[in-house]
Amino acid sequence: MEMEMGHSSTSRAHAPAHITGFFAPHMEEDARKSGSVGCGITLSQRGGCVVAGHGTSYRGKQVSCRVVERALAMLGIEGVGVHLYSDAPVGCGLGMSGAFALSACMAACQHLKTPKTMREILTAAHCSEVECRTGLGDVVAQCTGGLVMRLKPGIPPIGEVDCIPTSPAIISYVARGRMDTSEVLTEMDTSKIGRLGRWALRQMLKKPTLEQFFRLSRDFARESGLATPWVLDVMEAVEAEGGLCSMAMLGECVFALGVPRALEEFGTPHVCYLSTQRAGLG
Repeated sequence: MEMEMGHSSTSRAHAPAHITGFFAPHMEEDARKSGSVGCGITLSQRGGCVVAGHGTSYRGKQVSCRVVERALAMLGIEGVGVHLYSDAPVGCGLGMSGAFALSACMAACQHLKTPKTMREILTAAHCSEVECRTGLGDVVAQCTGGLVMRLKPGIPPIGEVDCIPTSPAIISYVARGRMDTSEVLTEMDTSKIGRLGRWALRQMLKKPTLEQFFRLSRDFARESGLATPWVLDVMEAVEAEGGLCSMAMLGECVFALGVPRALEEFGTPHVCYLSTQRAGLG
């Protein structure tokens, strides 16, 4: 981890990467009631934060991170040094903005000895994501872990989540580049996507398995119009050899069950596994 620590005392926190397979957005004036329903998986890869010294950095380089700054401000925290890191690429639909917001809030509260409940931290991170248009459901899933279904939008107890017991599974993905989540959320056909996402969730509830999640996610990616030509090419190649895959929402990234050889035609696959670990300290 490349970063300069200007303070001897540090606090650390992390949150798992999260891939949404399908979703239906729901927006209200109150960000606590906003978000999405849908389904996704958390991964062994993660994003995290070390709080120490001053400034904001990512992998040792000074940056500005609005979603983190806003989340901290909601908790009344300012002036702390926030040093972010990640195993997964940023801007590719892997939930890193949510992971950064969550981990920064947890680490800052510990660092400043400011007692906050996990619900308070979840609320700040989720509302910041919604208001910054960087995500609609990652934070709730990252506080749950595993194969997560978001049954009602918003943060609990307004929102409702459930998870599906699964056996350990290898997940791989290739990412072509960044997508602007805020821009996509602003321009997408929310009516069509909402209808498709809610239908997929109903089918998932009828047959709650990891394989069903992949099949429904694949259909959602195609029928929603969110899949780019490159994503469609990768998915077609993986399916030609019998693999299960789909697009990470929202990023130009294809994730698959196992490590299909076809992924190697489009880049070096990142290999990890479906993890039930939640956001936490350390």
